[in-house]
Amino acid sequence: MDMLPSFAQVLVVLTQLDKGIAVDSSRFAQWECVEVSAKNGQVAPLLRALRQRLESAPSEDIILSSKRQIQAFVHVVDCLRQSLEPLFSGELELFSFWVKEALRALESVTSPHHTEELLDMIFGQFCLGK
Repeated sequence: MDMLPSFAQVLVVLTQLDKGIAVDSSRFAQWECVEVSAKNGQVAPLLRALRQRLESAPSEDIILSSKRQIQAFVHVVDCLRQSLEPLFSGELELFSFWVKEALRALESVTSPHHTEELLDMIFGQFCLGK
């Protein structure tokens, strides 16, 4: 958490709500926090938070200048769609696979971060082997 830049927009997602694990959310007081349980299908707070962030984001025009870039963004959308079913069914390994594929496609156009670094940061606190 100390490595995050001050301008980072962070959404803390506390998972496995169904297990009744108590988490001291005061550690994340400076960020928005949502609790979810993919196993029980309780992901509505996450979807609301993401929708709200996307709808309130400043609109900037993105110009795709080649067929390759357009295909990459189509692939990003396809991968994110594929990730929904594993997310809802609690299959986090398959979910992370599709997110990783989306990031690779996005990176092929934008390249601001290396995919592995970004995935390590996103999934660093998850135990996907459970």
